[in-house]
Amino acid sequence: MNRKKVWKYLLILCLMTGFISSCGKEEGCTDATAANYDAEAEEDDGSCIYDTASCSDGIQNQDETGIDCGGVCASCGTPNTVTVQLDGNTWETGNTSVTSGASIVITAIDADNSRLELTIADDALGAHDEFTGKYIPEAGGAVIYVTGSTDPTSLQITESGSGKLSGTFSGIFKYSDLQGNVMSVEFSEGSFYQLDY
Repeated sequence: MNRKKVWKYLLILCLMTGFISSCGKEEGCTDATAANYDAEAEEDDGSCIYDTASCSDGIQNQDETGIDCGGVCASCGTPNTVTVQLDGNTWETGNTSVTSGASIVITAIDADNSRLELTIADDALGAHDEFTGKYIPEAGGAVIYVTGSTDPTSLQITESGSGKLSGTFSGIFKYSDLQGNVMSVEFSEGSFYQLDY
């Protein structure tokens, strides 16, 4: 074989070897638990992204049976029910209604005719730091109002649309008795689940 042909074959062989080796391994996220797992990646490039699923993210993820409830989260509750810890005692009712107009009003009436109303600006998912409410402990009793910005209040809507409204709430409801004394009732672990509206 002449020298020119040998050099030609060696050059072609070198070029092919360089081309093949430059292809290398497919890079990507190789962790199967990551949100952006790439089954075709052979080498991890550090790009893995992990979900930060929680019981308050407004998404049915993890092993939840409803939005932010069931599975690893607190139980979902009964549809069309409002439940709350009222000064440490459970208050629950299935006698609920939701009206919408300029604002959304959730009304719940217990078997002893005590009444809870929550008023929010709209039904958008997420936190509603500004909401008002009132609680009437018995029929004809004094109205106990949620205070505005001076006391911690929180209301989170976790499901909205398709005619259902779900969420959580807490706060300190204040009122004045007939003698002008300021009284308060603490509401904690409050939830409303799949209210029809």
